[in-house]
Amino acid sequence: MTTLHEAARSGALAAIEHLLAAGTKVDGLDGRGRTPLSYAADAATVERLLAAGADPLMTAIHETRELRPVDFAFRLPTDAVVPFIARGILPAPRPDDECRIIDAARRLHLPALRALLGAGLRPLHRADASNALHLLGEKPEGQSVTFDRQRRAIEALVAAGCDLEQRNAHGRTPLHVSVDELQVERAHALLLCGARTDATVRGQTATYLLHRVRAIPPAEEERLLGPAENVLGPGEIWPRAMERTLRIRSLRQLFRKHEIPRKMREPETLPPLIDAIGKNDEAEIRGVLRKHPKSVHMSTRDGERAIHFCAHGTDASDDRHHLFDLLFEHGADLEARNGWGGNALHIACHSGSAAMVSWLLDAGADTESTFRHGSRALHAATMHPDTPEPAEKVRLLLEANADRAAPSGKARRRTPLECAERSLQEAQSQWIAKGRPRSGVRCEQVQEWWDVLAMLEA
Repeated sequence: MTTLHEAARSGALAAIEHLLAAGTKVDGLDGRGRTPLSYAADAATVERLLAAGADPLMTAIHETRELRPVDFAFRLPTDAVVPFIARGILPAPRPDDECRIIDAARRLHLPALRALLGAGLRPLHRADASNALHLLGEKPEGQSVTFDRQRRAIEALVAAGCDLEQRNAHGRTPLHVSVDELQVERAHALLLCGARTDATVRGQTATYLLHRVRAIPPAEEERLLGPAENVLGPGEIWPRAMERTLRIRSLRQLFRKHEIPRKMREPETLPPLIDAIGKNDEAEIRGVLRKHPKSVHMSTRDGERAIHFCAHGTDASDDRHHLFDLLFEHGADLEARNGWGGNALHIACHSGSAAMVSWLLDAGADTESTFRHGSRALHAATMHPDTPEPAEKVRLLLEANADRAAPSGKARRRTPLECAERSLQEAQSQWIAKGRPRSGVRCEQVQEWWDVLAMLEA
């Protein structure tokens, strides 16, 4: 690296002037093949080097990518990129981003964001419907993620036409995403910029989503963190679980400060057919189907149809098989999915009766169809310790040739056997926590999980 490279990297304008006057080549290369312009620390340094004739299009290989000086400047937490954008030389977005605006928002690169918006660049959203507000500050890469920076970035994006109420692929607004990720500063800035607090996702407001979350039990929280007034201070670092709880506290105080009530899930009026199934009133069900035969396809806001409601119910005496026949006569789809991607068999395996599982398998339900995270029916039957009749359900599924070695999905990659082992451990913990004797006598629930393990290991 030459002296001019060092001067450019440190932003020493006086040294740059002296070196240029002494005849130093403005486009000299260092050992990495980079020019002084690619090291320029700020806008003033970039302007001086460009005025001296530096080539803004010379490239260098960095991390297997061919980058120009503007791309190096975009990586700096300064205004070095602004003179390039003013001259129409735009940074290349990262491979996983469709547009430069989104990239600048994810980095929380405020100078670049303002320059790009001022240059009239669009769009402000990605193909998956997420806009720059959903992703703000997601990958800061050296930028300071402060409330003031986020507020100014949000104001700039809103002024350029970015929608505060834009829904992403999961139906969430930027405020919902901020609460879900416990981003206190971003939520505060969104509220000050006019984000609506009554927007709902499946009937749930942002405040309701927050009040459902608790990182550690209340007694433990009070012991570790002190009174509820203790919140996360600037620059403070806490253990992960404690920091999560402090962020939750901070968001709750923020909502109280803005006088946002704890609004619970909005009541939902169920479609008439689903309401009749909930009452288990066959006469009413037949009457609804006679008047509205296509109501079998109507769903709740969680995506659940009549066939999904029939699959619920753990009481073996609750015989709803004849209701399935009635729904199929009117065109119900055995493989219809709810909002979580589950079908009737997945629901029956998770929370229904073994008799319901048996009937669905006889009706032709696919044991290898997947729902959330790539899980299958065997995973649904083994993933929760409170699943009713797990042993009988697993036996029925194995007889139907369900794949006992199939992993559950990309992130967890658990087999049904691993799910059953976790459920057995939780069932035993629950049994001991209830004060039951620790002798060799097992409760019926724990014994069932031992039977499940024996079948899956066979």
